[in-house]
Amino acid sequence: MLGSFDMNKRYLCWIASVLFLCFLAVGFILAEHKPLWVDEVYSQHGIETLSYRQILSGKINEGNNFPLFYGIQKVVCDLARYKPGTLAPEAEVDDRKALLLLRLAPNVCMSLFFAAIFYFFGRYYSLGAGCWALVVALLSPSIDLWSYWAEARPYALWLLLTAAQVYCYLLVVRFERDRSDLWKWLAVVHALLSLTVVFGVMQAVVASGLLWLFKEKRLSQYLWLTAFPVVTGLFYYLGAPKYHFWFADGGPCQLLLTCVPAEYFLIGAVGAVFLVFSHAAGKRPAKEADGGRGLAYAFFLLMFLPAFVVLGLFQMSQVTDHQQGFEISHRYLIYLTAVSIIAINVCCLDVFRALKDRPWLRLNVLVVVTGLLLISFLKYSIWALWTF
Repeated sequence: MLGSFDMNKRYLCWIASVLFLCFLAVGFILAEHKPLWVDEVYSQHGIETLSYRQILSGKINEGNNFPLFYGIQKVVCDLARYKPGTLAPEAEVDDRKALLLLRLAPNVCMSLFFAAIFYFFGRYYSLGAGCWALVVALLSPSIDLWSYWAEARPYALWLLLTAAQVYCYLLVVRFERDRSDLWKWLAVVHALLSLTVVFGVMQAVVASGLLWLFKEKRLSQYLWLTAFPVVTGLFYYLGAPKYHFWFADGGPCQLLLTCVPAEYFLIGAVGAVFLVFSHAAGKRPAKEADGGRGLAYAFFLLMFLPAFVVLGLFQMSQVTDHQQGFEISHRYLIYLTAVSIIAINVCCLDVFRALKDRPWLRLNVLVVVTGLLLISFLKYSIWALWTF
């Protein structure tokens, strides 16, 4: 299943395109299934009265005033000549046109997210690896993937851009290290992240810090890769409305485990330990995928740092009167869902490669990992089978 079968790049593109269309159709079904809820309606309500200049300058009456998502929504509404300002912000909306149109961009983002998972692992590992990675993503126990697949909020866009950042980073440090143009693509993704959410700035800093420490010391390389996203993100963050927050029962740990279940941590930790020992023993993965592996795993770990920093700040400043603020939601950490799905696939596939000469042990590892993933899915996401 996970052999070294090399699929032609063009055929992979065709398969990924078909998958994208299939996921898009699934997204439309999900979009029609539930009404627009209050947060969705509120997010769209001010778009009609705002000009593109006002959106770009961050004059959006939300805690997240970063403009990319709202600009996309306004373009969609303007092209369709739809006026979201007519929606009642205090009630759920079950109008079919509103459901499909306002959720179009998030649906496209999520469909691209899943199709790209298949393409990346199919391209740089094998066709079987692409299928495996896609199944792992679809069986992800994170409720965010299903909740925000077709919802008129910025989370699907954030997931897609986070995945794009991880892919570009992996290509730079591991799979295509000689391609200088990949730095430009990573800079573009960082710029888009800095226009989407404040977390995007911290994500860009994590990737840039590792690249500066271990890859490229020329500061000029980081003008667009790091400086521009940081300045852009600070501009919007400083102008954003500030609110008070509080943790629900379970606290920060429960928020993390909602986005990255305990089984993922277990698989990742055991896999990383195995790879360290196999490397020390000289049983290394295939040569073409060995270089840069340490930088890849360091990146996966450090991507948790922004979440820890923000949760720590929330912990220190949370209010005791719940009437004065908002509950901190797991969706504020949704980028970790994208990171963990890609990380767990990379880790599993590296272990499979390290065991290429021991097929019986490889099969046992596959069975154990699949069992843990299924347990995780049933444990956290069985409700999705009934909800959708």
